[in-house]
Amino acid sequence: MLAKKFQRIRDMTKQITEFVEAFNVEGCTLLLEQRLILLEEAQKEVASAEDSLEQQEFQQLLVWLEQADVIPQQKTVDYRKKFQDKLSKQKKTKFAIKQYTSL
Repeated sequence: MLAKKFQRIRDMTKQITEFVEAFNVEGCTLLLEQRLILLEEAQKEVASAEDSLEQQEFQQLLVWLEQADVIPQQKTVDYRKKFQDKLSKQKKTKFAIKQYTSL
């Protein structure tokens, strides 16, 4: 059961990366929420399990997630910066036009 959850989490992470690259914000948000729910469920199952192998696999999954999320996270930061720069330029242009037309 846990192995399937772990694989589903990996698959969702790959999909999240694709959605970030495609700038699919809604899909990305939905998958992140679903992935978080699966991670919380897996954490509870691992915590109650006495099998140290499952705990080790869960730790490996968390390390993998941390590494896999670096690129989408950086792209998200880059997209936000570009958007903010564009918005700032737009505001300046709008202000300049307003000032010009008020003369």
